[in-house]
Amino acid sequence: MKYEFKPPFKVCKYSSHVDDSRGNFCFQFATYRTDKEKLLFQNIVNGVTPSFGMGMYKFNKDEGVITFDDKEIITIRGWGFLTGTGGLNLSGDEANEIQNKLGEYLTEKLNG
Repeated sequence: MKYEFKPPFKVCKYSSHVDDSRGNFCFQFATYRTDKEKLLFQNIVNGVTPSFGMGMYKFNKDEGVITFDDKEIITIRGWGFLTGTGGLNLSGDEANEIQNKLGEYLTEKLNG
């Protein structure tokens, strides 16, 4: 089964969790992000708002996190959904590939 987390992404109202278009938890913001910042990031990754300035800022993806200025901004999640018997029951390699693809997508959108 080929699965990917797809936009539009939606920030949960009372947490830092973000769900994909199917309502599956796929990433979360660092807890120190304000609601306004989370909404801005949501709009950028959904293509509603342009990125932060066409390469003026550099977001990096590294082992399941997206960083800016050496600070964690986003953590890629959803492992339990991807690998669990109550979820998709995928292999670790398949789940890792899906999470990496999401991280690349988010980083590309944020970097513009």
